[in-house]
Amino acid sequence: MHNVDIGSLEDTTAAATADPASARLAVHLEGTWNTDPELVQFTSDVGYPQGSVTITADFPPMLGGQGRAPTPLAYCFYGAMCCYGSTFATQAALAGVELSGLSISLELDVDFRTALGLGDFPPMSSFEFRLEVDSE
Repeated sequence: MHNVDIGSLEDTTAAATADPASARLAVHLEGTWNTDPELVQFTSDVGYPQGSVTITADFPPMLGGQGRAPTPLAYCFYGAMCCYGSTFATQAALAGVELSGLSISLELDVDFRTALGLGDFPPMSSFEFRLEVDSE
């Protein structure tokens, strides 16, 4: 249903009922900080069940990078947004609610003053997710 494999979720639920460890996903990531100024600052090969992708990151100039790739925080917040959306879509599918469209946005502010040694400030504002849902 709307790109969620309910049968797979049902199989996972049955397996986890018998063996709780089967509901866990082990994550192991490795990456390289590039010291060559001609390269982006960070590179990592990230695997997934059907392959792998090389992900690069570079801080913006205000934080000592060149801005040649997304910031590490962009990946972090993308992950939060993706998790929020996938949870919404999955729970809708499990409840039998058909979605014909779902778009998500995330807004927040990050304050680097503490990291820059300028005092003790909250590092970020609250996360504000916005969903647009098309459904009967």
